[in-house]
Amino acid sequence: MSLERYQPLLTAEEFTRLQDALACPLPSALRVNTLKINLDTARASWPIEYGWQVQPVPFCAAGWQISGNEESLSRTIEHRTGFYYLQNAASMLPAEMFDYSMVFPLILDMAASPGGKTTHLAAKIDDQGMIFANDSSSGRIAALRSNLQTWDRSRPR
Repeated sequence: MSLERYQPLLTAEEFTRLQDALACPLPSALRVNTLKINLDTARASWPIEYGWQVQPVPFCAAGWQISGNEESLSRTIEHRTGFYYLQNAASMLPAEMFDYSMVFPLILDMAASPGGKTTHLAAKIDDQGMIFANDSSSGRIAALRSNLQTWDRSRPR
């Protein structure tokens, strides 16, 4: 994407700050599956076990930004069994924006694959509602199905 089209909208200082910000890599992040594990239990064990430095995602209680030993994130047994989902912090925002106080909510996720938002929604409603998850690309449905099956509450908290 060409940033030059935004240049007329910003001051020279703002445009430089935008370029600098986009040049920095995003920190790795994950979202804990609160349907499978208590946040305090995860915080007390995973950072020590895997050598992670953890910073909370300010707007998502189950979200962590990770530094240190980031290469281990996708190789843990907890990741492979759905105890957390690798997801950048910005992608956690949509599911955090709604009120989930209604009893047995009905949710439609029309751009669901690979499943980050859908799994987040399931955790937000404590698996006590109905989520219809679909994607316009039939080739992406297999990834969605796999991630939803892994995320499923198959173990008590």
